[in-house]
Amino acid sequence: MKIAIIITLLLVLIVSISCSKNLMKSGIDDTFEVAYSKSKGRSKSKPQYDISLKGNKVTYNGLANMDVMGEKTFEISKSQFKAIQSAFEGSNFTTFEELYRGNKRDLPMMRLTYRGHEVRYQEREAPENLKKLAAILEELVPKKK
Repeated sequence: MKIAIIITLLLVLIVSISCSKNLMKSGIDDTFEVAYSKSKGRSKSKPQYDISLKGNKVTYNGLANMDVMGEKTFEISKSQFKAIQSAFEGSNFTTFEELYRGNKRDLPMMRLTYRGHEVRYQEREAPENLKKLAAILEELVPKKK
């Protein structure tokens, strides 16, 4: 029984070393996740979409009033990934309040999630640093070719 436990622990150690070597080789942290969504509110003409990043893999879903509609998945470059990761890791994201909402409830709401902390906001009410993080993700939205 003790030998089985020791062998299992050794296998776990070998797998974790292998995974960390692959991470160091690619320079991309596959555990890094961030998600952003934008609603159109009551407006029929505002854009609505969801976008998420896990490692360097982007999942996009254009829901309304977008150049590119529907689901798309693609990868970003290592430098793009590093820039996004650096921005979020240096942002003190968990210090943002969970909700920034004004008096006009029919305006679009955005939702930004990082490390289990979700922030919902309307553009006029959000702090500038939060809007800058969202803008980084908005640049990933596919454009019509």
